[in-house]
Amino acid sequence: MTIALSTEDFSFHSLGLLQRILVTTDGTVTETLAAVFLEPIELVKLAVTVAPSSEPFPALEVERGSSLMQRQIVLRGSRSRTPYAYAEVAIAADRLPPRLREDLLEGRIPLGQLWISHRVETFKERPRVRRRLAGALAQHLNVHPEAALIERAYRTFTGGHPVFLVTEFFPTAYPPLLP
Repeated sequence: MTIALSTEDFSFHSLGLLQRILVTTDGTVTETLAAVFLEPIELVKLAVTVAPSSEPFPALEVERGSSLMQRQIVLRGSRSRTPYAYAEVAIAADRLPPRLREDLLEGRIPLGQLWISHRVETFKERPRVRRRLAGALAQHLNVHPEAALIERAYRTFTGGHPVFLVTEFFPTAYPPLLP
């Protein structure tokens, strides 16, 4: 099965159905979570910064001094307040239309929804998936620092150039759904 690139010994067979869907989807994670948990998903902006890159950023093929946006967000249930995912996104801001950059800075709309509303044509490369300890990310997902997380990273291209480097983190299991 070649559905994702692994950066370490990683077995998809060890994941539950929802986690397998989350690490392999090329659709929007927000909509997937909303459908599974039957509640709207809201974006909680933790940080959004824009600054000239202090050094080249090879993953996005940007040179030193290029405008680099960094976003840190949590996707959580709007009713349950359950944090379902944490994400860090590096963005080659100079490659985006001004209105999309403004919406990203505002940080209220998930990335997938912004691509749709701004009609941005995208190509997502296959994700790299691995397990890692939660560590400092535990606070964002309400898990123990020694809990395992699933990390999924991929680049999104627009116009043949990498524009977004997305790294998402999910718990290895979610609490059981209530009937």
